[in-house]
Amino acid sequence: MTLFPGKRSGVIDVIPVDLVANSIILSLAEALSEPADHRIYQCCSGSSNPISLGEFIDHLMVEAKASYADYDQLFYRRPTKPFVAVNRKLFDAVVGGVRIPLSFTSRIIKLLGHNRELKVLRNLDTTRSLATIFGFYTAPDYVFQNDGLLALSSRMGGLDRVLFPVDARQIDWSVYLRKIHLAGLNRYALKERKLYSLRSAKTRKKAA
Repeated sequence: MTLFPGKRSGVIDVIPVDLVANSIILSLAEALSEPADHRIYQCCSGSSNPISLGEFIDHLMVEAKASYADYDQLFYRRPTKPFVAVNRKLFDAVVGGVRIPLSFTSRIIKLLGHNRELKVLRNLDTTRSLATIFGFYTAPDYVFQNDGLLALSSRMGGLDRVLFPVDARQIDWSVYLRKIHLAGLNRYALKERKLYSLRSAKTRKKAA
């Protein structure tokens, strides 16, 4: 994918899952000690340590080009194409325009008796599907506030604040995105999919 709908200047509210877990623990402790009160807490980064979609993309692209060999499940070669965030209408127009001739070509191939699927058409449909799922997050018009959560943390003891940090201001986005986020995707997000595909292929062969 080189094109995706999004607003580069928009604040994309990324938050590490360990901070979310810590927030649940602290809020649960408070709920148990003061069960009658009604509270809403937001674990987020947008108000205290904002990062724009453009910065998010740039961090990942820099890391991918510099250290692609360290992420063997994500990259087979050094990325050379840019990843561009564009207006949703432009994205739909480009994807729709490209898909028409590709879909026509795919039908002709099938009429000629070939079952081969066009890889570029499959990638295009995957991109469009991902855009439908994630487009809401990549063109945000909102900023979440975590003042209440920080106030909750301040009411806890000193040891609790050390053991269960929730403050997004401690995050260095350059380090987190380049060395933790990408490494996590490479280690955990894709291996299961590859293993599943391999097992599925073996199952199909046995069935045949």
